[in-house]
Amino acid sequence: MALALIRNEGDEQAAAAAGPVELLAFLADDESRRVVGDWAAVRGWAPEHLRPGGPAEAVEALSGGLAPRLLVVDLDGEATPEEACRSLSLQAPATTLIAVGSSNDAQLYRSLLRHGVSDYLVKPLTPALLEEASRPRSLGGVVPAEPGPAKRGRISLFVGLRGGVGASTLAVNSAWMLAEERKARTALVDLDLHFGIGALALDLEPGRGLREALENPARMDVFLLLSAGVNASETLCVLGAEEPLEAPSWFDDDALVALLDELAGSFEQIVVELPRHLMISHRQTLLRADDLVLVSDLSLAGVRDSGRALQLLQAVGRETPPLLVAGRVGKGRPAQVDKASFERSVGVKLTAVVPEDAKTLTACANGGKPLLKVAPKAGVTAAVRGLADVLSPPPVVAKGGLFRRLRGRGKGTSA
Repeated sequence: MALALIRNEGDEQAAAAAGPVELLAFLADDESRRVVGDWAAVRGWAPEHLRPGGPAEAVEALSGGLAPRLLVVDLDGEATPEEACRSLSLQAPATTLIAVGSSNDAQLYRSLLRHGVSDYLVKPLTPALLEEASRPRSLGGVVPAEPGPAKRGRISLFVGLRGGVGASTLAVNSAWMLAEERKARTALVDLDLHFGIGALALDLEPGRGLREALENPARMDVFLLLSAGVNASETLCVLGAEEPLEAPSWFDDDALVALLDELAGSFEQIVVELPRHLMISHRQTLLRADDLVLVSDLSLAGVRDSGRALQLLQAVGRETPPLLVAGRVGKGRPAQVDKASFERSVGVKLTAVVPEDAKTLTACANGGKPLLKVAPKAGVTAAVRGLADVLSPPPVVAKGGLFRRLRGRGKGTSA
């Protein structure tokens, strides 16, 4: 049920005296007001402060004494949006300011962040976007530091060489483990813009803007990419899309490399799933990845396609060997060859063998939860953790513990 709209401002001072205000919103169109109203109603927030308008009306309300925790302002039709937001942020410095509008422009987003906006949402609004923007954001809601000599993030590229071999499951859960167990700032990028499940697997609604960023590489920067992502946790940001099937999408190799380079400047780990048909046309991406994870099954077709992928990597000049992973391995899977025969035929040792576990994976899919939350001790979880250890080796702790090492430092060596 949408919140009722106030058509008359009334006595702002009396409203302010009634108690703290969680949400104050000024929106220009009916649909945006409906979405914000439904979202606010679910949170149990009072309906008195959802109104038509924009920055001018917001300034007037704040001048009357209202001090909301969250202020949502529509910038459509505003001639100077940056100055309007700067005035609002100065007038209510303790308020979280969220701007909304129809313009999907990286330069505008960057400028609004510099002028006090916590986040900028591109219409059409959704409850998921509002929920994400309303809470503190450790990755996307702050302005990244200026580029410096800091170490660049590590890029791990996953490619499923056969359909249904579990490449998406491996990419999503490897990213989750790197983010949650290693506490590394991690970006998960699903480049299947029509059928990808990176966000769905974590019970998220994909953000908007990934396609636009890839199709307009000249406008790409980390601010645009962060606005296109949604946070799965404090350390994991997911970039994906669910583009309409009637809208074909294409992005070239240079655009994808530019995207990866932008993310590498802000994240410690970048986990990317690349649809296998794009391997042929995105050769620079194959070279740019620090780790290239090829996922196959133990079928004859898997032997064939693994060999062809290895030939492609040799042809493009990739010097670092790929990591070959066998997915969904088990007695219940038909037409499988044994591990030794597979390795002998392909000429490469398998980095990991991921067992088939239909029960656990079904629970993950239906609940939108990662393996670590559903079955932390399962064999499939252990296999994914082993792969994550290869992508980012855990720190080595010296034997004997800290006390022994400190005690040993005081001992001299005999001549």
